Amino acid sequence: MKYKEPKTVKEQIEHLKTDKRIIFNDVSEHDAEHILEKCGYINVITPFKYVFAKKSGGIIVKENDKHVYEKDIEFKEYYDRYMQERNLYPDLYNAISRFETIFNAVVSQKVANYYSLNSEKAFDDFIQKLQLNLIISKYITVSAKNHMREEINSFKSKLLQYGSVFVFLDRLSLNSIITIYKTSDLRLKKEIFLTLGKLDSLLGYSDIPTFDDFLTRLVPIRNYVYHNNSLEVLYRYYSIEKNILRNDTDRKKYKNIVKKLVQTKKTA
Repeated sequence: MKYKEPKTVKEQIEHLKTDKRIIFNDVSEHDAEHILEKCGYINVITPFKYVFAKKSGGIIVKENDKHVYEKDIEFKEYYDRYMQERNLYPDLYNAISRFETIFNAVVSQKVANYYSLNSEKAFDDFIQKLQLNLIISKYITVSAKNHMREEINSFKSKLLQYGSVFVFLDRLSLNSIITIYKTSDLRLKKEIFLTLGKLDSLLGYSDIPTFDDFLTRLVPIRNYVYHNNSLEVLYRYYSIEKNILRNDTDRKKYKNIVKKLVQTKKTA
């Protein structure tokens, strides 16, 4: 498989002028080079090019497998969108970190006590219980179940690595601790949910199903923010590998969660 030829920053600027009809009045070419060198073409240009591309009935028009641009576009229009997005990241990072810390602490403490994780047998029984709850769950998709099943099966080796249930629980990723929460007994889930509410850590969600949906979407948001990837890509693509776009409802749910997180940080 052949990939695109890499370009130097100067070559990227020429590409923007010839292929994207980008002009450099408000931001000079010299300053644009510095921006691309510092921030990356894939962050400043790639996520937002669809905004300026020609569309027909909401669908992007391509000619010879290339976007079509019907008018000149200031480089600053791209950069402003990039900065508007990235200025949210410090608040998002702090809000997600605060939630993750509390969520992990509550789930770990409740799970360890509820399942009496004080022996190897107790831990084995705990894993079996999670797997059984996963099988009978009516609210988890088949693809998600397959992923969660593999994750639960990995817990035993992780426990052996750390040699302590408490260290094991503390070292779990957000995705793994969510898996434990979602596959715990319903009575325990309710107890965790109520405790999070008392700690003002439900972000306004008042029932378990909508909170569970929030948790599912929080993981990719977290990963995009922590890795400094563009949320615009997350909003736009259901599967970037297969070039499958999200529907409007799905896109709005992600944007609403980001808005909640930013507001939570500002009021915390």
